[in-house]
Formats: sequence, structure tokens, C-alpha cells
Amino acid sequence: MKIMLSIIIFIIMCFNAIYHPKPVLAWVPVIDDIKKAGENIAEEAKNCFSGGCDPVKVAKKGLKSLVSSAVEGASEEVEESVIRAADHIFDNQVDPLLERAGVLSKEIISFGGEEAETRAKNIINYAVKDVVEGFTPWIEEASRIADKFAPEEIEKHLINTSFDRLDKLENKIFKDANLFLDRVAKIVDDVDCFATGTATKVRDDIYRRILIRIETPTRNQIECAKQHNIKIKLWSWGDIFFGTDDIPITQAEDGQVYAFTKCVIEKDISIGTNTEKIIQRYSDLASLAADYRCIERRGAPEYYTREWLEFKTKAELWLEIYD
Repeated sequence: MKIMLSIIIFIIMCFNAIYHPKPVLAWVPVIDDIKKAGENIAEEAKNCFSGGCDPVKVAKKGLKSLVSSAVEGASEEVEESVIRAADHIFDNQVDPLLERAGVLSKEIISFGGEEAETRAKNIINYAVKDVVEGFTPWIEEASRIADKFAPEEIEKHLINTSFDRLDKLENKIFKDANLFLDRVAKIVDDVDCFATGTATKVRDDIYRRILIRIETPTRNQIECAKQHNIKIKLWSWGDIFFGTDDIPITQAEDGQVYAFTKCVIEKDISIGTNTEKIIQRYSDLASLAADYRCIERRGAPEYYTREWLEFKTKAELWLEIYD
């Protein structure tokens, strides 16, 4: 009888453990410590401009350590859930923004001089600070829900919550990129993108290069032309018998020609492409975006600024692999 009673009690205890799990106790992150750590990370990253380290790598490592420190005191399950959610956000949002900030700061500092170095440091500084300011309410939200959800639900909720201020950080980066590209055009290329006639000059130069390349169209050029409704051959049997709505390349809109040229260059990058060629092609794409940004400078250049920075970042990342 005693054995039977013990078995029943054991079954009841197992049932309660499964269907009535012990609530996870929340923890209280120390916000002042998070902010102070963020300031230290920003300062350490800025010091890299004196040599000896990469500011972006220092920022990434420091910010991820900050996450780990902030969840100290939470249960093991909650800590693992929060860190997994943070890793997801860093991989998909924070790290790409830090990389763009790093590329832009390197481009700016390449001009030399105190002003360039100050601006480059500021870009890294506000990138780190904006991430920390966005992280603070995010980690407070993690603490708030720690005793209300299961660990896997905490992770999902935090991924969907994401960091605040990332859009603001992205806008800051692209604003500085716009200023930088204006300066590059004037100093390096001796081109004032605001001046009358500049857009026409840049556009004519682009067409001249394209027309030379399509004298004998490649398969990639033919495929990209078809994809973007552009006509690059003077005639074809298909046009004669079936007609076409394709526009001659010299009559196409700027955005159409940009998309066509971009498509041709991107098709030159594949799994078997060697690293050196990949770096060159991404550099070509960045130069193309900078040219079209100059053409659109009086209109809406932001799209091309973003394209320029994206391709510059990719070229830089591949260059790190190559080195």
C-alpha cells in the first residue's frame, strides 16, 4: 500500500512539473551600467583610428559582450533566450549598420586631415551610442516579460520587438554618406553634381561606355536587356516578325539604364568567381551608383546613396577575406 501511495505521489509531482512549471523569476538590468559600458565601447572603437585595431570589430565584440553582461542575474533559460534573440538582431540589423558605418568612416578618413578624422570618429561614436540607446528599452522589455512567458516565447517576442533607433541610425549614416559623396565628386572627380550640365556630362559618359560594350552583346547583356525592356541591338528577326515594346537604350529612362547595367555586372558574380574579381565587380557597382547619384542629385539621390554604400560594404567585406 505504501509503495502504491508513493507511486501516485510521484505521478502527481511529475504532472505538476509538466503542466504547472515553476515561474521564471525576472531580473532587473542595471541601466546605468549598460550606458556606461556603451560609452566605454564607443571610446575604445574611436581609439582604433590611431591604429592597431578595427573600430567596427571592436564595436561588434563590445556590444555583444554588453548583451551578455546585461542578462546576468536571469535564469539560465531566460539568459539563453535573450542572447539568441540578440544574436538574431545583431546578425540581421545591427552588424550590417555597423559595417556600413565602418566603411563610410574609412572612406572619409582616407582624405586625411583632422576634420576627416573627427567626422570618421563621430560616425562610429554615434553608431555605437544609438545601438546602446536602442538596446536599453529592449533589455528592459526582456526583464519585464521574463516571468510571464516561456523561454522560447521570450526569444520570439524579443526578435519581433527589435531595437529602437536603428532607423534613426541608418538615416544618420546615409546623411553623412550624401555629404561625403558630394565632397568626393568635387575633390576627386572635379565634378559639382549641383552644377548645370553636370548630369548630362555624366550621363553621356555612361552611355559612351555602354555603347562600346554592347557592340557585340554578351549573353548577360542580352538577358539583362530583355529583363529591363531595353533594346541593345539595332534590329533582330524577332522584332521584324513579332514587334517589340523594348526601348532603345539611348532613349531609356535613367533608372532603366542603371538597372540594366547593374544587372550585367551582378551576373558577372557567381559561385565560381574568384575573390579578386568579386571585389572589382562590387567596386564597379559602387562607382555606377555614385555616377547615377550625381545625375539625380537635384532630384532623389537617396536610393543611389544607399546602393553605393551597400556595394562599398560588400567590396570591403570581400577584401577582408582576400587579405
